[in-house]
Amino acid sequence: MSKFTELYKIDVNKDVEKKNGFNYLSWTYAWKTLQSHAPEATYEVTRFNGLPVCFFPDGSAQVEVTVTVDGVARTMWLAVTDFKNQAVKNPSSVDIANSTMRCFVKAIAMHGLGLYIYAGEDIPQMPAEPKQPSYDDVLQRVDKAINACDNIEAVETLWTSKMIPYIKDMSSDLKDKCEMIYTNKRNEINGSVG
Repeated sequence: MSKFTELYKIDVNKDVEKKNGFNYLSWTYAWKTLQSHAPEATYEVTRFNGLPVCFFPDGSAQVEVTVTVDGVARTMWLAVTDFKNQAVKNPSSVDIANSTMRCFVKAIAMHGLGLYIYAGEDIPQMPAEPKQPSYDDVLQRVDKAINACDNIEAVETLWTSKMIPYIKDMSSDLKDKCEMIYTNKRNEINGSVG
């Protein structure tokens, strides 16, 4: 069995923490587990002009760590981010240190240990489907809009330009109730005119 397969099969779920919707394996658990299965493993933080961080023109930064197991070196890089996983402009030494240790765990994962934790993290999040208004919400919106009209022209314009398109994909029952609101308002205005 390859070292990668051996490390990949290790269950680290008991050591995984969830923070702000993200799963994290603490560097201490990752290193301890790696050392118990590959005691010769080493790591190195890449230095950029003597610093453990690479700065970009916009003030953001990234770190890079290489972990070597059984003579195989794997390098990972990671943007310096805040607790919401957003890039930090002009990061502090704490921001850099925290991101370096997260990058260290990712470099370990490239050897198999805890790799499954990162499955799907590079998949763009799909926007949530827009929430459809409830049956009662639709009736309230239609009633409020129609009853705000004070003349027949306003009712007709609102009904044809806004309400019909708004309710077109809704249930027949809901459409019927909305049309009843429209009809009642028309009758009310027509009755007051005569």
